[in-house]
Amino acid sequence: SHIPLHRRLTSKFIAMAIMFTLVPLFFIYFFSAETASNALIDSLRTDLQEKTFLVGADIDRLLEQRLHEIRILSQADVLEGDDATAITKYLNETHRESIYLDSIEVIGRDELIFAGSGSTDEKGLNILSLHPGLEAIFNHALDGKQGDVFVSEATELDSGLGVAFLTPITDESNTIVIKILLTEVNLDVVRKIISDFDERII
Repeated sequence: SHIPLHRRLTSKFIAMAIMFTLVPLFFIYFFSAETASNALIDSLRTDLQEKTFLVGADIDRLLEQRLHEIRILSQADVLEGDDATAITKYLNETHRESIYLDSIEVIGRDELIFAGSGSTDEKGLNILSLHPGLEAIFNHALDGKQGDVFVSEATELDSGLGVAFLTPITDESNTIVIKILLTEVNLDVVRKIISDFDERII
């Protein structure tokens, strides 16, 4: 069928008008969506960085608190004496009050466990035979001074994967190292902080 010229021109103008209207809308939609997507990604990235910083701060705070706690524990007068029963009682009381310390032991300069919290099965055993990975920091602790704290690499301890904190126990003059205080912190505590962080991110 023959379509009159004016109708064909009208159809073309309508098609061109639609094209000129839709093309800008398409570009506006595309770039708006792209901009919104980038803004969302930037927002998520910033949020993730902030939360990662907070998790790191939580872990730092946990370890700093343990360092402070261990320094205080090591300066108890009872640890300077040779009464193993009194020392064991002190360690057990301390262990019950701290949910983060999995084990507390007092070790002589001869590397033998003098007293410990909880089970006394390890009393008299050589700490470096039980945990050879602690040899370097044990020797550092023997040469240290009151208030020094030495932290092990992550290693298998009595309570599972954890880190050991060793600090000197000094005599009344606070200058001569007579024993070593060893505390264990299980890394499940750190894992829980990270797990809570993962749940918040999700």
